[in-house]
Amino acid sequence: MPHLQEKYREIIRYLIVGVLTTALSMAVYFSLFYFLEKSSVAHYAGRIATVVSWVVAVLFAFFANKLAVFKSRSMAPGVFWREFLLFCTCRAATLAFDFAFIWVTVDYLAYTDWAKEWYPQYAALHGYLMKLVDEFFVTVFNYVISKFWIFTRKKGAADAHD
Repeated sequence: MPHLQEKYREIIRYLIVGVLTTALSMAVYFSLFYFLEKSSVAHYAGRIATVVSWVVAVLFAFFANKLAVFKSRSMAPGVFWREFLLFCTCRAATLAFDFAFIWVTVDYLAYTDWAKEWYPQYAALHGYLMKLVDEFFVTVFNYVISKFWIFTRKKGAADAHD
């Protein structure tokens, strides 16, 4: 078993950080969505909650992934800003997916007469259920781009520039 832990240590760390990031994102999203859907901006609740939860989650995820998962310890300006800008750019791509998915499944479909007639419970739970589905796809994509594109320096190479 220790051999398997060593072999999959990075994936295990990523999953732990991913769970924490997702929990933070979901807590911010659900809290905002709950209050906004009762306000004058109810029709935009899913999109507003998505953007705010994204900003909070990206800031947390960058530092957690950089330091704990991919062990990129360099804080040299060139290395740090390259990683930060790539991370934010790639996360912006997943935000575009996230935003579109929530817009279609939450802010648009749930307000159609078809959705309300087809499955009345969907109208009450749509914002929460669709966010869970959305998070699965976003998490998988984020791992792939972080592993193979953002935090790609060889072990020790980034630290040599400090």
